[in-house]
Parts: sequence; C-alpha cells; structure tokens
Amino acid sequence: MGKKVVIVEPYLGGSHAYWAKSLQQYSRFEISIVGLKARFWKWRMQGGAISLAEKVNALPYTPDLFIATDMLHVALFKSLLKPSFAHIPILLYFHENQISYPLSINDTDKTARRDNHYAFINYTAALVADAIAFNSVYHYNSFFQALSDTLQKYPDEVNKEHPKMLQSKSSVLAAGINIPPEFEDIPLPKSTKTTQNAPLFMWNHRWEYDKNPEVFFQTLFSLKEKGIAFRLAVCGERNEKHQPPIFAIARKKLAEHIIHWGFLENENAYFELLKSADILLVTAQQDFFGISVVEAMYFDCIPLLPKRLAYCEHIPESYQPNLMYENDDEILPLLSQIFSNIDVYKKMPIRSWVEKYLWRNLVATYDCQIAALMNKKK
Repeated sequence: MGKKVVIVEPYLGGSHAYWAKSLQQYSRFEISIVGLKARFWKWRMQGGAISLAEKVNALPYTPDLFIATDMLHVALFKSLLKPSFAHIPILLYFHENQISYPLSINDTDKTARRDNHYAFINYTAALVADAIAFNSVYHYNSFFQALSDTLQKYPDEVNKEHPKMLQSKSSVLAAGINIPPEFEDIPLPKSTKTTQNAPLFMWNHRWEYDKNPEVFFQTLFSLKEKGIAFRLAVCGERNEKHQPPIFAIARKKLAEHIIHWGFLENENAYFELLKSADILLVTAQQDFFGISVVEAMYFDCIPLLPKRLAYCEHIPESYQPNLMYENDDEILPLLSQIFSNIDVYKKMPIRSWVEKYLWRNLVATYDCQIAALMNKKK
C-alpha cells in the first residue's frame, strides 16, 4: 500500500490551493487535501485548526505524514488529533509568515499596537513541527532575522536558543509553477513580440497594497506623458471591496492603452496573454517567492524587478544590472534602455532561468524530503 500524505490547509485558495494541487498532481505519494474556504484569514489562523482536526480525525485511514501550511495553528491542531494520530510527523510549509510580513495600511492591528498574536501562532507552529520548509532562500533568511527581533519584545522566558533549533530542521522548497503541457515546451521566438504593436506591459499579481500598484501605474502615467507607445494587460486576483483606488484611476487614465483588464478565470487564456506580453514591471514591497513573476518569465517576458525580496533568486547575477533596480528612480532609465534595445533583451535566455521551478523538475526534492521525514519517525 502506498504512503499517504495529507495536506492540511486552513486557507485553500489562491497560491495556497495552486501549490497544494500541484504537489498532489506530481508527487509519487498519495496526497489528499483537507482544507477550508479561503476567507477570514485571521479567524482561519485562530480557529481553523479545530474544524480541520475534526475532518482529519474522521479519515478512514491513518496518514503517514501531515503537511501543514503557515495558516494552521499547528499546536492546537496536534492537540486535537485522536491518540492514534499523535505519532504522525508534521512538515510545516511557509508560503508567507506573520512574523516578517508587513501590515496593510488598513489593518486595525497597526493602530491598535499589534500584539504579535499571529506571529506567535507561526512561531509555535514551527516549534511543534517535525520539519519546516520555506518557499525561498529570502523567506528563510527574513523569517529568522525577524524572529530574533520578535522574541526580544517579550518580557522574559524568550528562549533565545529556539531560532537556532528551528533552523536545524528547516530547508527551502521552492513554490513551483505548473505550466500546462500544451504551453510548457513551446519554443518562443528570440525576437520582439512587438513587430506590429507597441510593447505590452503585464500586471499579473494580486490587486493589493503589498504589490505596490501606485509605483507601477505612476510609471506608466509618466510614459504616457512622454508620448511613449505601449500597451497594458492587467489581470490577477482582486478583492472588489478592498482593492487600492489607483486601479480605478489607472483604468480611466490609461484606457487607450489597455488590451485586457480583470481576472482571467480561464487558465489557457491567461497563458496566451503571457505569451503575448513583452515587459513585466514589478514594484512589489512584499513577495516571498513570486509565482506570477516566474510564470511570466517562463514565457520570456522581460522582467524589470526590484533588487529585493525573493527576486534576486530568479535572475543570474550577471544579468541583474540590466533587469533589477535598487530604487524607484532607476525604473524609467532602465525602461528606456529596454525600449531602445528590446530585441537584444528578447534574446536573453529568460525561460532557462526559471525552468528549475517547473513542478516536474521540483517534485523529486519534495518527495525526497517527505520520504526522509516518514522514515525518521519509524
């Protein structure tokens, strides 16, 4: 009988669902997903473990491994498991974390002098887990740097040795991209896609504050004022109630440049749009991996990325001076350079830099760690 893995996900939506379903698809292990709807994230972190423990306890078989994500209150979850499940190892996977994640300007915790409750849930989850994995080297480093600072905020009994102990059971497992077979091996032309049209800018991220849309659209406003021809496609997930106002402003101000606006439900339509895109300007202030960035790069979209976060892991150092900026003032000069030499940029081997993130190339590393953790508990 094959080994059984259960992914326990309190927030089964967006990149979390994408990752879980991809691992389920590619792993050699039999993987089931037990999750809750992707809403009320704070409540999911606080109480989701109660409902998920009940669902897991009702399984008609005994799993060999649990994979929990950062949204799960692992200590609470484990305390509620039935006795026969108490021995099952837990791999904790961090998509993001509340220790180093910046607060939204709209988050009430910011004005209420946040008490680090959600950060503490992540911390105790890491203590309880048998192994920990982060989706990028940047995430690993920023987590442990922030954890040490966070522990100093507590009055006593801060257990300063814990970060080193947690590091000893931590590793990096990239989040991965899942490209449909009909798109995966299509060779892309090594010349501009803009023979007949102006370069196409792509926004394929969440419509949220941490992606810094203000700088993205202000840059395009500047190009418009200079009379520079370009086209724009804006997709990605959005929350109608909380999306930044700049999106509505940009839709009106850049109307004649827009070829697409809004989330694409159809995956093939999304990848077709990526195939047509020329420039991926990224302005995000927070990204622990950047699935949407890597997807666009797979289709040879020219990336112009901030030299921070996880992005440095996606571009070889020798190419970074032409494709990465240190501060926002460098964006327009670098774009001018790209516009003037776009055929040269299109000959860069962009896809080759991110092929390592294809799930078919990543899954062996995942399966190796899963197998090792199962064997360790025997």
